[in-house]
Amino acid sequence: ALRSIVPLVNHQQEVECIIDLGSQVIAMLEGICNELVLIYDPKIILNMQLANGKIN
Repeated sequence: ALRSIVPLVNHQQEVECIIDLGSQVIAMLEGICNELVLIYDPKIILNMQLANGKIN
């Protein structure tokens, strides 16, 4: 089941987030990340395994 929360991110802005208990990845829109002036490395790419075993 998906759930929605609205945490205060980086002591700056409340952002609606979706919690997926089946996932181990945290994702954020690039625009929100830029608004909050969060630092990230866009060169990092995650290969994810789907429930059927395929790598995406």
